[in-house]
Amino acid sequence: MSGGIKKGKFVYKNQDSLNKMHAFYDKTLAALGVPYSEDYFETSFGQTHCLLVGDKDKPRICTIHGGNGITTLNLKLFLPLLKDFCILAPDVIGMPGKSEPYRNISSRKDQYGLWINEVLSHYGEEKISFVVSSYSSAMFLSFAKYYPQRVSSALLIVPSGIAHGPILPMLGKMVVPFIQYYFNPSEKTLDTVIETMGGKGDETWREFFDLMMSSYKMEMKPPKEYSKKEMAAFKAPLLIMASQKDIFFPADRVFAKARKIFTGPVTTSEIDSKHLPSDEVMVEVCERAKDFFEMNENLSEYLKETPSINFSHPLIEAKIKELQEKSDSQIDYIKRAYEFVRDEILHSWDIKAKVVSKNAAEVLKNGTGICWTKSCLLAALLRGNGIPSGISYQKLTRADDASDGYIIHALNTVYIPELQKWIRLDARGNKATVHAQFSLEEEKLAFPAREEYAEIDYRDNNSDLDERLIKILNEVDVVMNIRTDFELK
Repeated sequence: MSGGIKKGKFVYKNQDSLNKMHAFYDKTLAALGVPYSEDYFETSFGQTHCLLVGDKDKPRICTIHGGNGITTLNLKLFLPLLKDFCILAPDVIGMPGKSEPYRNISSRKDQYGLWINEVLSHYGEEKISFVVSSYSSAMFLSFAKYYPQRVSSALLIVPSGIAHGPILPMLGKMVVPFIQYYFNPSEKTLDTVIETMGGKGDETWREFFDLMMSSYKMEMKPPKEYSKKEMAAFKAPLLIMASQKDIFFPADRVFAKARKIFTGPVTTSEIDSKHLPSDEVMVEVCERAKDFFEMNENLSEYLKETPSINFSHPLIEAKIKELQEKSDSQIDYIKRAYEFVRDEILHSWDIKAKVVSKNAAEVLKNGTGICWTKSCLLAALLRGNGIPSGISYQKLTRADDASDGYIIHALNTVYIPELQKWIRLDARGNKATVHAQFSLEEEKLAFPAREEYAEIDYRDNNSDLDERLIKILNEVDVVMNIRTDFELK
């Protein structure tokens, strides 16, 4: 134990039970047949044992085994990911494995996030993606609450920490059999647990359940559920996969609550599984995870802060918080942010404004901007809430025809995780001849591009305002003098 750490509850019946669990750990680790290194190091909660599995030159992701679970069998679930990633896998203190065998961490005290932070710091990981399941989802959410900036993205499978299933079925089908088996092991009781949990026909899982239920003092307290307020600062993309057959965390309850508590991008997907997914299901899950991580790596450009899209400005942060409090889902937030910029921020040409707003924060402060910077403000309100957004352009006539030259018009691209697609929204501002609307299906933009006047809809997706437009904004004194008689592409 580390100096000054008070020992919690020893989690095994006796030393012999601990030795048997360690022997099972070594056997199942060898059976994985994968390269690994291991390390022991001190944390504020006791000594932690951790595996680094796979090719160390590949990008790292972090996985944490579930409650009363073990790292080697957790890795068995995620083996397909080793084709593309190196997996960092710590043994949770006070649970089966080789970390401190004393229960020194509490979900109810929200301590797991502090421990995960120390694990990642030991390996020098400033920001990383996670794959977690069951109880470890609540551990992850504790980390996401305290250190949201250190999460790139995360896959949550049959996750705790969001919403639990009904209590009585859990008590009857799981808790009571667990207690019975601890004091009086029997094949019938073991079969009952496996039938409810999953893993039927897998002798490795059966051996673990027998060992865990007969010689280990299980953590029976459910993990805490997190609130929207606690998750307010967390914006990283989530892929949540759950099953309606899961007795602990059924999909309908998890998905409904997730849409309320997470304000960043959330994608949900139902799987056909009990609480413990089969190997066949996990192949599909891992393929989805790989695509999800790659997609979010590509989306990262549309989440960055830039001088034009300066979402960390206090005025924009305050507006984001205000919109969050009014919104009951991510799509509702996007709609509210869009309509605020469209309706409450006046277009500088419409009111012949003398001030030239040059970035998102200035648009919000001044209450006016042209389409270029109104699109920057909408992007800032979205990116500051973890929603990918970019800028798209059209080349349009300044007048009703081409007699007065051309102007570059800007609008927004927005990625909708729930629908897994990009849409375009035009927050220019409506008037008698302009009727742009929020729409998830058919585009309802401010202007059509008319071929007869050589107008162009580029249908592009840019991560920042074009440098030529930024230069014009910095040099012009009067908005009405802006001219862009050039093509962007």
